[in-house]
Amino acid sequence: MRVAGHRAARNPVPPHSHEAEQAVIGALLIDGDVIGDVASILRPDHYHGSWRAQVYRAMLELLDAGRRRIDAVTLKHHLMEKGEWTDESEARLAQDAASVPSAANVVEYARIVREMATRREALRVAREIQDLAQENGELEAIGAAHSRLGQILAEDGAAAEPLLVGGFEADEDPITALARRRDGMHTGLPGLGRFLDSLVDEVLVCAGTRSVGKSTL
Repeated sequence: MRVAGHRAARNPVPPHSHEAEQAVIGALLIDGDVIGDVASILRPDHYHGSWRAQVYRAMLELLDAGRRRIDAVTLKHHLMEKGEWTDESEARLAQDAASVPSAANVVEYARIVREMATRREALRVAREIQDLAQENGELEAIGAAHSRLGQILAEDGAAAEPLLVGGFEADEDPITALARRRDGMHTGLPGLGRFLDSLVDEVLVCAGTRSVGKSTL
C-alpha cells in the first residue's frame, strides 16, 4: 500500500494513502451495511482527496436520512440530487469497488485514512508552532505546542502526555508529593528548567482548567 508524504525534495506531499481512501469507498459500495462502523472512525475531512471526501459525505448523509442500505444505486441518486454527479463518477466508483482487496477489512482501511489525517494535522500544527517560536518567547511556544498537540491526541482518542514528568505515585496526592520532593518538579524541558532555575529558589505553579479562579487565587 502506497503511503505518500514521507520525503520529497522541494514540495512535500502531505501524508496520505490513496489506496486506503479508495478502499474505504469501494468496500462501502460492496457492503454498505458496515458504514456505521466506519462512521465512528472517519469523517469526510479526514480524506486527503476532495472527490472521495465528497462521496463519503454523501454516504453519511444517506445514513443520517435513515437509509440502512447504501449501494451504488442509492449513492448515485443522492449525488445527482445534490448536483455532484459527473460523467466520470460512475467509472470512478466502479474502479474503487474493483480495487478493494477485501471489503471485510474496511475498518482497518478507515483507520489508515484517519492516521494519515492525524499526521497531516500534526505537521500543520508543527509549522504553526515554528512560526510562534520565531515570533514569541520560549514559554509561549512551549505552551502553544503542548496545547495544540494535546488537542490532536485528544481527537485521535489518545491522552496527552503531561507537561510535568516524574514524581507521583499512582495513589499519592500531588501536593503531598511536591512537598516530599526536595529537588522540586522537573519539566522534562531543559530550556524551561534553566529559565525557572534562574528566577528564585522556589516557583509555585498554579494550574487548572479555564474559569476555575486561578487569577483570583
